[in-house]
Amino acid sequence: MGKRFIGLLTVLFWYILAPYSFIQLFNWPQNPVFRVLTMLELPLPPIYNIIFYATLWMTVVIFIASILARNSSMYDAYWSVAPLYFVLVLPLLNSGYELHWNEILITFVIVAWSVRLTGNWIYTWPGLHHQDWRYTALREKSKWAYPLVNFFGIHLFPTLMVFIAFIPAIYVFNNASYHVGWLTILATVVGLAAVLLQGTADYQMHQFRRRRSGGVNKSGLWKYSRHPNYLGEILLWVSVYLFGLDAGMPFWPGILCPLSMVLMFVFISIPMMEKRQAHKPGWQEYVANTGMLLPKRFSK
Repeated sequence: MGKRFIGLLTVLFWYILAPYSFIQLFNWPQNPVFRVLTMLELPLPPIYNIIFYATLWMTVVIFIASILARNSSMYDAYWSVAPLYFVLVLPLLNSGYELHWNEILITFVIVAWSVRLTGNWIYTWPGLHHQDWRYTALREKSKWAYPLVNFFGIHLFPTLMVFIAFIPAIYVFNNASYHVGWLTILATVVGLAAVLLQGTADYQMHQFRRRRSGGVNKSGLWKYSRHPNYLGEILLWVSVYLFGLDAGMPFWPGILCPLSMVLMFVFISIPMMEKRQAHKPGWQEYVANTGMLLPKRFSK
């Protein structure tokens, strides 16, 4: 039995334990841990708070797993797995009514995105011996403060970003109707296009890495965008927001949900990635001729 397989089983164990342990907490509301969680109540309907408590608790569980494994990359798959948990459990929290088409369509989009992105993570993940270079860089930079950076920066911050971006999906299930307007149709098209865009970009990058050991990928989608995979990720959360709009979610402050993702990628994820790429031959020319997310002719 290979180390990679054992690592995947370890990750699977913790990713099953995380939601299961929250269910046990939820079924015992007098539990002191659950009572501490409820002190963080949001000024929103109960269903939002349940999802909020769940994502906080599961993040703590995965953080413990990361500490035990001495590898913060234990958290990486949580980005794509947590929305899958929530979109599947939301109908159960709203028991007593049948699923409507807007709920079915948003579930289909999120499941397609989650399965593809998680599958890509499984395909590319070397095992528990490997940690994402960004986490290693943060550990070297923060030194004694790394435990705090590890929890608040690597685990909690992206968890909160996913929760914020997922709020329109909660709104769809909490305000379900038979109404399927043009925005829901547009959201479905945008969401599936985002999955296809991100999947194609990842495939093209895998092919490039097989052919070459270094350099800059200027083929396929990467010829027009320096980060087509991130563009696909952003479009997915725009799709979720459009579903929420058609379910009656107010434009403001709802727009903050996808905007938080845009800001995170533009000001945190992309700069970190590009700083790492800057030493490669031809990178500056690539930056000059290729848009960060959109093609140059569209981004001007």
